[in-house]
Amino acid sequence: KIKKDCKKSFKISLQKMGKQNEYNGQYGDFHQAQPYGESSYGQPQQQPAYYQGYGQPAPQAYISEPKYSEETPIVNASPDGKFTSGSNKPRDLFWAILFIFHLVAVFIVLGVSFKGFYTDINNKINNETLRNTTRVNNPNDITVQELRRIVLLSLGLVGFAFAFAALWLQLVKRFAKQLIYITMVLSAALWIAMTVYFFYQRIIFGGVITAIATVLHIFLWIAWRSRIPFAATMLRTVATLVHNYHGVTVVSYISLLVSIVWVVLWFLTVTCVFYGTPRSQAVAGILGFFLLVSFYWVGQVIKNVVHVTAGGVFASWYFLAGTDAMPVNPSVGALKRATGTSFGSICLGSLIVAILQAIRAVLRGSRGNNQLWACIVDCILSIIEGLIRYFNKYAFAQIAIYGKSYCEAAKDTWRLFDSHGYMAIINDDITGTVLGMGIFLGGIFTALVGAILGAVFFPGANMNTFIIILSVAGFLIGLMLCVQVIEVLESGITTIFVCFAMDPQALRRNDPELYQMFHDRYHETVTIF
Repeated sequence: KIKKDCKKSFKISLQKMGKQNEYNGQYGDFHQAQPYGESSYGQPQQQPAYYQGYGQPAPQAYISEPKYSEETPIVNASPDGKFTSGSNKPRDLFWAILFIFHLVAVFIVLGVSFKGFYTDINNKINNETLRNTTRVNNPNDITVQELRRIVLLSLGLVGFAFAFAALWLQLVKRFAKQLIYITMVLSAALWIAMTVYFFYQRIIFGGVITAIATVLHIFLWIAWRSRIPFAATMLRTVATLVHNYHGVTVVSYISLLVSIVWVVLWFLTVTCVFYGTPRSQAVAGILGFFLLVSFYWVGQVIKNVVHVTAGGVFASWYFLAGTDAMPVNPSVGALKRATGTSFGSICLGSLIVAILQAIRAVLRGSRGNNQLWACIVDCILSIIEGLIRYFNKYAFAQIAIYGKSYCEAAKDTWRLFDSHGYMAIINDDITGTVLGMGIFLGGIFTALVGAILGAVFFPGANMNTFIIILSVAGFLIGLMLCVQVIEVLESGITTIFVCFAMDPQALRRNDPELYQMFHDRYHETVTIF
């Protein structure tokens, strides 16, 4: 009996050791990042219980699904879409307050300047005969009826652009790999055509540059062709998620309306400031630069709010899909976080880019003859701005996923680029060609529809004028509406890439195919934290 008891005890000990080794094998390779709302500074690291998955009791035997540490968002998720029940303290609050104060200052400038501007305009109108609303004797003028018809047809072009964006989303879902190869061939053909054109026009320098770019482009595509299946899987996954969680697309379209309203208000402010009461050159210069920064800052904030909202939606799917914590509409919670706790971080990152854009605008406006230095500085700032915008795309993904401050997200993004930067660039380049082609084709096809409508509804002597008007309007409408959908897709690709780098095991449960492709391509450097 004692012998049997000893054997039984020894057997139980071996089983416990086996479970411990299995646990270490699953958790030892990956360090989980802090969840949304938690700070990683000054807190002791918690040890997860063995085999304790999200909302499940400890099983008696082995578990085939991946496990998560208690520090991952999935463990701390709640039904309202937040990844943690911890502190919801706003991040980078100072910059959010500064952004609001700057908007108040813009409206104060508008209010002060509008009175003098309105008085000047009234005086000019009273002294001229342009108040007559009837048509003058110029056959090229547009009547009120024709203007109404243009507005109605423009609304029709908006509907067509919406339909094209939805169609392109379905094409990406079903034929992602084929679209990548098509864009690869078209882009190479475009470079070859440019090279031939330059040499035909005897522009030798331009021909040599484009020839080198053509060879480099073809070489990179050949070198990266093994990664095309992964990029196609990524595109299909993100397009499917955008279709399933269409709330994020609604947020993107609403942001477009907000942007239009802001542009109108900004132009009204500039008009009142510089065409109203005369001001000294120094005051005009200060107000001009302030309004330039304001224009770019608000535009960047609107765009990045959409990016962080989309990132929150895709992160919710990545960590919470298939669990009780997955919200029915994750866009609502993600938008609340983007405009609430993370708004200050968005304002800070956006301000950096806005200042660079304003400086570049001043340099472009001050260019004259023989000002080579302005061109050189503008070129350098353009490169810096492009790098920061690309860096911010991944930093804001960190903010959307884990609610970090901007500085914390920037540090982690730098570490991400240090180990995964080359792979991120390749993935962005392959998927970016497909997304860019969608934007371009959306503008082209909408412009063609506008030209057809102009020829059908405006026959007569002014037909060419209306064709040009509706073609340009159609191109801009198609471009803007398709950009909204494409930027959501781009945000999804970036977010899933960052999520996998931070916590690869969560993807194995939600999308085994995508996880396997990630693992096959990036298993050498999968552990970065």
